[in-house]
Amino acid sequence: MNSQPMRYECLRSVLSYMEANKRIECANRMPSIRKVEKVLPLKIKKLSFTENFFIINQKEYLFGVYRHYGTKVTPQFIQSQNEEGGCRNDVDKYGFEVEGTWYKAIPEDIVMNAREVEEPRRDINTMIAREQAIQTLEKEIVELYGKIGKGCGIEEMRENPEQASQLGFALMKAHEEIDRKTAEIEKAHYDLQCYKCYRDNTPSPFESFIQLRLCDEETRFHATPTSRKFERLIYNKRLPDAMRAVLKLIFGDRKKPVRVTELNVHQDHSLRLPSEFRLNLRKLNVQGVLGKVCDRLSLIIDAACLPLEQVSVKSHTEFINDFQPELARTAKKLVIGDHYEINTEEWLPVFLTLQNQYVEWRILYETIPAADFIELIRFWLLNRKRIGTTFSFHGQTRSVTEFFERAVQEFQEAFRGNRCITIPMTSFSKVRVSHNCEDDVLEMKVLSVENEDANVVTEHFSSVSIN
Repeated sequence: MNSQPMRYECLRSVLSYMEANKRIECANRMPSIRKVEKVLPLKIKKLSFTENFFIINQKEYLFGVYRHYGTKVTPQFIQSQNEEGGCRNDVDKYGFEVEGTWYKAIPEDIVMNAREVEEPRRDINTMIAREQAIQTLEKEIVELYGKIGKGCGIEEMRENPEQASQLGFALMKAHEEIDRKTAEIEKAHYDLQCYKCYRDNTPSPFESFIQLRLCDEETRFHATPTSRKFERLIYNKRLPDAMRAVLKLIFGDRKKPVRVTELNVHQDHSLRLPSEFRLNLRKLNVQGVLGKVCDRLSLIIDAACLPLEQVSVKSHTEFINDFQPELARTAKKLVIGDHYEINTEEWLPVFLTLQNQYVEWRILYETIPAADFIELIRFWLLNRKRIGTTFSFHGQTRSVTEFFERAVQEFQEAFRGNRCITIPMTSFSKVRVSHNCEDDVLEMKVLSVENEDANVVTEHFSSVSIN
């Protein structure tokens, strides 16, 4: 069958509309199209970075160390790790896992939260401790088998049939405990082998390979062997360097910024992108402290895409985020997710400083006091918030009734409607506060006087995907 190469304009059109992962794969397999592929803007719906993997759309690229024992027996826990993608940390020549592999910065890393990595302790005392741990675990397993033997008497079960189910549950838990301790013994024996190799300066009894696993994000925990792709390479570089090499292959030498609808980052996970990488972004999702993340990301975000359409943030720190970094402060919409161990009274000063047109507060387990809502409305009236400003508060059922009652008393010109209240602000604008029972959302919004639609409860901000 005769075939003709695709014309240039046709190739450009096909590549422009091809799904990102498929396009990357085609360029990797066909060197003849790489130059054209690098010239065209790459469009990605979702890009996520975490410790030892990154995700493009729904495809996960996971890095690990595969340990191959050849004809020798492979420990069960290592066999399981190999099947799941390999050891998440680097492995040295003695077999030790290098803890903190992903926290050691390398040149050109975008580090948002630098962390110190302690060197592990390796001496004779550690070996003695592991040997003692093995002896203790073996003794405990013998005792568990003894209890199982005593509890499995048929005559005893016949004499106490009502206790049969309780006995069965106890036996199941005992067997689970035996399996757990057996796994601990296997791991302890592995550690001892590593210490002996370290002591004698001999190599580990296995060969190591860098392993890259590709699979769909949604099925990675229960994927079948046929739904995963594995690539193994000689272990001649650290895992972070291997990730950098793959990211260089995907994102390096591009003539235009990569267009990403949604970027997910964590403050503790460094980005190992090529130095020339530039990002045209729509939505940013941050886990951690905004200041640490935004200051570093601003170096790679194309100024032409600012302000961002949306910034979302969650944090496990015991203090409220600073929402004043430019990326967050100027975003059209700000979504505030979980912030743990924060008193609700501490949020009012934050709300008073926000300049975003849309703010969505999604901490479902906290209720803002009615008095704080009153104070926020008073601040809006005094400062004449611009028309279209909308704050939505999720999970506020407990304070709604009290708020409406107090609002009528506080604002004499207020008009009370069906689960809503309207307060005049200027001759051409007003503040409407409404509660949507189905979604349990309390919404504050500045409307023009001409807008008399009293049935509007919640208006959801949405954007059209660039893809």
